[in-house]
Amino acid sequence: MIFTKKRTKRPFSLIEILLGLSIMAMLLSFLFSSLTQSIKLSSIIHAIQNDSLKNGLLYGRLSKIFDKSNHNTILFLKNPTSQKVESISFEIDNAIDPQTMFSGKVFVKIYNDNSHLVLELSSQNKKHKRKEILFENFSHLQWEEHLPFFITLSITDSKNNSKKTFAFFLPSYSLNQPGFPI
Repeated sequence: MIFTKKRTKRPFSLIEILLGLSIMAMLLSFLFSSLTQSIKLSSIIHAIQNDSLKNGLLYGRLSKIFDKSNHNTILFLKNPTSQKVESISFEIDNAIDPQTMFSGKVFVKIYNDNSHLVLELSSQNKKHKRKEILFENFSHLQWEEHLPFFITLSITDSKNNSKKTFAFFLPSYSLNQPGFPI
């Protein structure tokens, strides 16, 4: 006959419980710190994506407008005291538009209206107007004329104080034509 020793289950000691709890607390603190870092990073990435989308929409819309422009009709309206360009007016061939009064030759005015960059289309008879806000919340706006080749627009965003500069080439002078200043 073989006698086996009966094992008794003994409870965990206080030191073992405290050691287990401290290991769990360290793991949880590491988990929560990495979670908060990933949430912060996600919000930064989201803000950068929105900023890039806003810049892309502005550049895309104004590129299409300037591609249709007649560089001979571009008029820069300057502030008499600062000599800075306040608005740009010109004529474009808008081709076909869902609103027929804005089809064909229309007049365009791009100006600053209380930290909003506004694009205003006027029909040929100038009776009908359509406004579109292209960019919001900027602290500084500056147009520079490099006619007859291109126009630059510099905008300082008031949210992150970053300066963005866009160049818009006019249709009669593209990069492929001779005479472009390099």
